[in-house]
Amino acid sequence: MGKNKTIFLDRDGTINKEVNYLSSKQQLEYLPGTITALKLLASDNWQLIILTNQSGVARGLITEDQLRDIHNYMLETLKRDDIKITHIYYCPHHPDYGEKVDCDCRKPKPGMIFKAAQEFQIDLHHSYLVGDKLDDILAGQAAGLKSVLVKTGYGEKQWRENSQKAEVTPDYIFDDLLEFAKWVVNKGE
Repeated sequence: MGKNKTIFLDRDGTINKEVNYLSSKQQLEYLPGTITALKLLASDNWQLIILTNQSGVARGLITEDQLRDIHNYMLETLKRDDIKITHIYYCPHHPDYGEKVDCDCRKPKPGMIFKAAQEFQIDLHHSYLVGDKLDDILAGQAAGLKSVLVKTGYGEKQWRENSQKAEVTPDYIFDDLLEFAKWVVNKGE
């Protein structure tokens, strides 16, 4: 079996509006252009996988059952628009809350990426990670992905603060997911 080209997507601030600990499907609101962007990527044969840190579980703000309910709702609503998300990976841990787990799945560590690569035969060197935080960029880089910072969510603020220190350099920066999707599809990878 061949290797799949994949776009790994952060959830909050990249796909949907950042609400600080999304805890119900009623709070879920896709960012402008997200549905169009995901349709465009799916029609160009990109496998789409969501990776999300969900420390709200460790903090006791949301249960894993509530989180699964949100994710199932996301998958259902996107499927209605003919968008197939291959899988949603989440990290429920935090080193300072709950069981105080220092795991390999919490971004900026690349554990979720490596797990997905193994389960779905992903070609990491021809894949991207798109996110609004520098931790997303670091996780993507640690796994050998091309890293993309979008300026939605925390992206604009984190990039402005980071650019003064030059600690992290994404491979690409776009205003939003739709701008990235148009670029990558036109690039013809």
